[in-house]
Order: sequence, then structure tokens, then C-alpha cells
Amino acid sequence: MTTTAPLRRFVECLDGRRVPLNASERSEIPGDYPYWGANGVVDTVGRFLFNEDLVLLGEDGAPFDEPTREVAFSVAGPVWINNHIHVLRPKPGTNHRFLTYALNAIDWMLFVTGSTRLKLTQDDMMRARVPDLPITQQRAIADYLDTETARIDALITKKRRMIELLNERKALVAEDILRGLRDGEDLVPIKYLVEESDRRHGEGPEPLMLSVSIHDGVVPRHEISDKESRADDHTNYKTCTPGDIAINRMRAFQGGVGVVRDPGVVSPDYTVLRPGPRVTAEFLHFVMRSDWFVGEMTRRLRGIGATDQGAVRTPRINFADLGLIEIPVPPRQLQSRLADQLEVAVARANRVLKALHQQLELLAEHRQALISSAVTGELEIPVAA
Repeated sequence: MTTTAPLRRFVECLDGRRVPLNASERSEIPGDYPYWGANGVVDTVGRFLFNEDLVLLGEDGAPFDEPTREVAFSVAGPVWINNHIHVLRPKPGTNHRFLTYALNAIDWMLFVTGSTRLKLTQDDMMRARVPDLPITQQRAIADYLDTETARIDALITKKRRMIELLNERKALVAEDILRGLRDGEDLVPIKYLVEESDRRHGEGPEPLMLSVSIHDGVVPRHEISDKESRADDHTNYKTCTPGDIAINRMRAFQGGVGVVRDPGVVSPDYTVLRPGPRVTAEFLHFVMRSDWFVGEMTRRLRGIGATDQGAVRTPRINFADLGLIEIPVPPRQLQSRLADQLEVAVARANRVLKALHQQLELLAEHRQALISSAVTGELEIPVAA
């Protein structure tokens, strides 16, 4: 069994030399030296505070509750470091690369405090135990992990690129269809094709709470959130019936639009549209999620934010603005056929995307398990390796 010792035995803490800079201050000293925050490099500046082999460990805001994400980093060369990440100088006999791997193998949830923003204090950090190994063995483990994690990281990069390409291809299927329709069909403002529904739930039995998921459309809220709303809040919620279009006004620019399948209620901040006889809900849903339509929303709003709200931090779309956008309106039979084709194509792409995301999770878990087994001695790494 590998002997361990408190972290304070292996490092000197240099937190007192950190200096935070806001964006304005950083802009006054432009340059190429990395400026580090809790989760990595956040900017570059023209001066540096440190120029040596160091280990950085998140102090607050780091993903301590996500086991497969790194919270410790090795740095070498000139850097500027802010006050959201601890600065550790390895003592003689401690390899900074090995120490970084060892710190990323620790369950920091046993040491952090806070509920909304996790924080790792110096005292709690220094009492965490790390493997106490000869320097030659530390180097051998670090060399082995450098090689193996690089292979895994290369695979992760390829998988992420595949996801990007598949998402682009999925979007292009709808874009190509819509482009052809826009060239061959008369364009009609949406306000003449739908009716805004503002019927409220009022008093009555507990309704089915619905939410719009960017990826899954309109789904029961409990499927995407554990947060329960207070019962007395439901009176002002908007009712929906199957075939309505529900729009999350804050997420419409990211695809927060969906067809209602089950009767229920949505947030008062949502927009609910009832398609008229000229347009099907499924066709309208695909149109409104397209990149072209999102571009039209943004352009007609003269930037981000609703026209009656002035400057807002969170973008919202109102029906008055939405209704001005003109869309192609082919015959309903063609709309249904096109919507069916798109649904099949999107479902196929989503199945592949789901598999790719699962593979990413497995690769990240394998990477973390490899690091843990190597630094704790469960995986024997010969010094000659």
C-alpha cells in the first residue's frame, strides 16, 4: 500500500503573490503571457508574476463536484495568476507533473465548503493526503500518464469534432429545405398564421408542468429538473393543448421551441402559439428552430432584447416582434411530408449524438480511473518505463 502524507509536506503555498486583474486592467497591459483563473487560462497579458514550475489548484469556482474534470494544472514559464486558484511550489524531491496528477485523483468534495460556490481553503487543501514516493518513481508515473492521457485526449478531441460536424449536418438538412421553399413559395408573416394564446390555469387541480428543452422540445418539467414549483404559483401559468407551439422566450435564440404533446401548463414568461389552418405545428416548429429563423429574430430585434424592454441583459422575444418574420407556407400536405422527413433525419442524428456523448463520458471516466490507479499504486509503473 502506498504511503501518503499531507500536502503541506510537499509544497510551499505562494498565494500571497497572486494579483487579480479585471478585464479593463488586463486590456491596459496586452501581451502573450497566460492569465490564469480557477478553471484555466482566461486571458493573456503583457507582464507576469511567476516564472517557474508550479502546480495550480482551484480555490473557488473550480469543478470540485465533477470527478472527471481537472482542478489542478501544471504550469512552466512566465504566467500571471489571479486569486481564484492556489499557487503551489513543489519542494525539492517533488515532481510538479506527478503532483498535478495526484491532486486530480483526490475527492475534493471531502475538503471544500460552500453550497452555491464551492471553496477550497488553504488549511483544508494542505491537510489533503497525497502519495509519498521517491522522485524517480514520481517521474516514471508522470511520464506514463503524460503518454496515456495524451492518447485519450486525442480520442476525446476526435469525438468532440464528430459531434460538431454532426450537429452542423443536422442543421443543414433543415436549412437546405427551407432555402428551397423560400425561393419558391410566397412568404407570409407569422402573425397571420398563428394566434397567441394567453389562457391562464387559475384555480384547479395540480396541472402537468411543462418546460421547453433545447434538445428534446416540450417535455414534462420533472424530466429535466428536480426543482418543484410552489402550488400557489400555478394559477398564473399559461395553459397548453396538444398541437400548440411553446416558446421559451429566454432560450428561443438557442432552439427553445417545441410542439406541445400533452395538455399542461408552462411558465408565464413563455409564449404559446396556436397554429391556424394554413400551417402545421410540426412544420412551424422546424422553421422556428432553424439557424435562418434565429438570424431573422436577432436582426428584426435590432440586436438582442425585446423592443419594449430597452436594454436587457437576458434576450427575450415577444410575439409582436416574432409575428413580423415572414416564412414560406407550402401546402399543408407538403408541410407534413417535409416535417416527417426532418423528424426522421433529426432522430437518426440524435441517436448517433447520444452514442458519441456516452463514449465521451466513458473516455473521461477511463482517463480519471487511469490517473487514480497510477498515482495510488494500484497500477504498477516500472521506473524503467
